[in-house]
Amino acid sequence: MEESKKPSQIDCLDFDKAYKNASLAQTVNGLQLCMKNGLFKDFYKEVCRSLSDTQMDEFGELNTDADRVKYVWRLVQDIKVEPSFKSKDLEEAEKWRLQGNKAYQGKDFAKALHLYSKSLIHAPPDSECYALSLGNRSAVLFQLERWTHCLSDIYHALQVNFPKRLHYKLQERCGSSYVKLGRKKKAIAAFKLALKALDDSDLEKNARNDWEKGIREKLIFCTSTRLQAAEGELKKLEVPDVSGKRHERYPSASQNLDFVLEPEQGRHAVAAKTIKIGEIILVEAPHASILSSDKREQFCQVCLRRFLAPVPCPTCCSAAFCSMKCRDAALSSFHKYECPIHDLLFDSGISDPWYLALRILTKAGLKYFTDDILPKIKGQRDKPDESALWSDPKTRVYDPRDYMSVYNLVSHATRRSIHDFFCKTVMSLFLLKCLQHSSFFSRHEEGERCNRAELSSDEVLVGTLLLRNLQVVQFNAHEVIEYNVKGEGQYEGEGFAVGTALYPTVCLFNHSCEPFLARYFVGDEIVLRSLKNVKVGEGVYDNYGPVFFEKGRTERQEMIWSSHWFNCECRPCVEHWPTFSEMDTSDVCLQCSKCHAVLMDKMNSGKIWVKCDKCGKKMKRLQVIDTLDETYKTIRRAQGLMALQKVDEALELFIGVMTTLQTCVAPPDCSLHACLQFIRQCMLGSGSVHVNGSLPSA
Repeated sequence: MEESKKPSQIDCLDFDKAYKNASLAQTVNGLQLCMKNGLFKDFYKEVCRSLSDTQMDEFGELNTDADRVKYVWRLVQDIKVEPSFKSKDLEEAEKWRLQGNKAYQGKDFAKALHLYSKSLIHAPPDSECYALSLGNRSAVLFQLERWTHCLSDIYHALQVNFPKRLHYKLQERCGSSYVKLGRKKKAIAAFKLALKALDDSDLEKNARNDWEKGIREKLIFCTSTRLQAAEGELKKLEVPDVSGKRHERYPSASQNLDFVLEPEQGRHAVAAKTIKIGEIILVEAPHASILSSDKREQFCQVCLRRFLAPVPCPTCCSAAFCSMKCRDAALSSFHKYECPIHDLLFDSGISDPWYLALRILTKAGLKYFTDDILPKIKGQRDKPDESALWSDPKTRVYDPRDYMSVYNLVSHATRRSIHDFFCKTVMSLFLLKCLQHSSFFSRHEEGERCNRAELSSDEVLVGTLLLRNLQVVQFNAHEVIEYNVKGEGQYEGEGFAVGTALYPTVCLFNHSCEPFLARYFVGDEIVLRSLKNVKVGEGVYDNYGPVFFEKGRTERQEMIWSSHWFNCECRPCVEHWPTFSEMDTSDVCLQCSKCHAVLMDKMNSGKIWVKCDKCGKKMKRLQVIDTLDETYKTIRRAQGLMALQKVDEALELFIGVMTTLQTCVAPPDCSLHACLQFIRQCMLGSGSVHVNGSLPSA
């Protein structure tokens, strides 16, 4: 009978897969911040062995971070923190280069690429081995059709100690790369330089003649032919911009978003204009980011992108970068201080968030904090007033690059135990001792810094800021995620954390156990896209980890309290929404298409008309059934497109379905939330993606 007609729900298994594949990039608060085995654990134990109950009581009476730092310094000043440093090793570098030659001769180009890169990491930058490894790697990159990377290595090799007798090889390869890229003038110039460089070669006459003939043939071809770029060269993934214009006061956000201050919720995000599904509402570079120690051989220390041909630090063997641009950026900021203590920090066993607390300082340098930040902190009351809501109270702009936007984030300082403060103070001073072995405190000699009984004013400031940062990152840092898929163009995959970062504007979003946003990364820059249509004035929420359709209310509440120290009062928690496995898939709860109130009559009520008790609007039930039945069919078509790797087409269908469902279906509903997760899954492919088993794309 038509009266009993009901739409077919989508498969439970499909939904479960959609959620598991898309549930990525949680805040770092759920990660373990405990001490791992390493130098800091031993350091902390030594402090505690000599600590008396009286000293702990005295520490508990202190009210400011500066006083805590100065007090605990007396306990730790004589405990040595010895730096460890792995310097360049020519013998090691030459070993890897020769192994790379064997791999290249065997046409195992991926292995050769890895071995030449290892040689470069260990080779002194003024050595012939370093230059030869660059030249060798450029040959591998040409074979792999990565011509832009090939050219970078060629130009780098020509700038260093590359043997002049071999310049002709580099210039010929340079010209051939420009041919592949369709850049005619550059190719002709390189081939002419190659011919000239033959004069410096040590080739025998016949070999030289063969080389000259080959280069001239390429030059003639290049001169007489209209070049076109060959397929195969992959472009670097660009960071998108927000939908529409940027917000005047929150430059990372779209003008469709705003942040309001309310007594119960604090400052939080709301829709300033109607936000549509798929809109990019925020794009933010991190205030600071840190690469996980186990990713050093795969990802750039600066932008956290997976690299193909790493550019090494000229001094240490611990840091590598995706480009000369990133290397120079690091050497002019954080790495000039961290280079001599990089290995010390990794050996210490500290977690990424704790390392991030230090990176916030080394990225900017001491002068920024003494000259710019200290006056702002002194002028700010202990309890933040409205002036603390802005990085610059005069312009009322929230600039994520300004340290004050970090300093004023939630730290829960008033709720911390004495033991928690003590542990973090010891950690701040351990990090301070590490910095004392660098050039960070340039005003003092190293021996003076390490042996003085009292800290200098600069060191007290840095110790105090480190302690503040350790409190802030606990609740505000985010994992940086790369999405790994099984094959080119596929959508099914898994997210892997590559580092940790702090995004001040993202931290202003409140939590909901119902996902509102898709969060993905391009390198270390974060992108937030809306998964729902949001009306003007409605809240826009992030998700801090637990989602209602996977975990029950009690478990979610415990997780949020444990990681963020608050009781969640989002709609799913207040209304006790069921998990997916608990949802009633035999019926659908309707909502009014006009006022969005939940209707008393469900889909299978048997009534011809259903009426909204709030606004009085009537809807014909069978028309709603037909509409929903068509949306479920569309979901199936979209899933089929995803299986065919047509993700963009699938996303367009899913967005249309979600728009329809939001007008007539009341949450929680399995199809509604499954569609939301499929949308999220489609969006993840717009960020940093790596195809398992393949070379990096950039």
